[in-house]
Amino acid sequence: MLDCEKLITNIDRKKLIMKKPKLIHIIALIISAFCICTKSANAQNQVDEIYGSANGDIQIVGVLNDTTLIAESNQLVMVLNFDTGEFLLVLDISSLHTGNDSLDKILKKLGEDKLEYKGNLGVDFIKTVDHSPKDFDVGGYLTHASENRYLAGKGHLEYLYGDVKIGVLRLIFKLKLAEMNIHLGIEGLEDEIQIEISQTVIKS
Repeated sequence: MLDCEKLITNIDRKKLIMKKPKLIHIIALIISAFCICTKSANAQNQVDEIYGSANGDIQIVGVLNDTTLIAESNQLVMVLNFDTGEFLLVLDISSLHTGNDSLDKILKKLGEDKLEYKGNLGVDFIKTVDHSPKDFDVGGYLTHASENRYLAGKGHLEYLYGDVKIGVLRLIFKLKLAEMNIHLGIEGLEDEIQIEISQTVIKS
């Protein structure tokens, strides 16, 4: 079993990009819970390389009264194990915004309603050295309130080059709100949505 206290201490603090001081504590708790369920690194009990961020980008695309609706947030929490491909996502639904004042007020009223997804990228490990763009399947369990359902999606990892080398992870899922007992109270919103996630996981 991983020594989670040691892991949290040894994580590169530059990888934990926070907008609010309290999120440092939240990330530490999430990483602790995540570590309990992950595999030990190897026979020497070497600590796995873990990436954590509290400012991932997420777009939720739906149809409202026959018009495309996009809700966005840059407060997606992500914890990724580079050595196993396992990851955890946590979204505070009330952090989503659409640019429509009346819809945003409805989302804000959801308080601390959260979506949590624990899955695997479908690869043995995440390469941190240069490689060509890679597509893979993603699978895991999405939890909301008392609902816990398997949800599959698609993933893509590629490098972008500029002043620094950046590794960008993109994930796409399709979800039916009713199956997860998610009731947003937005009249005219169709049940099926698409979730699109973009997260910088490697920077050098």
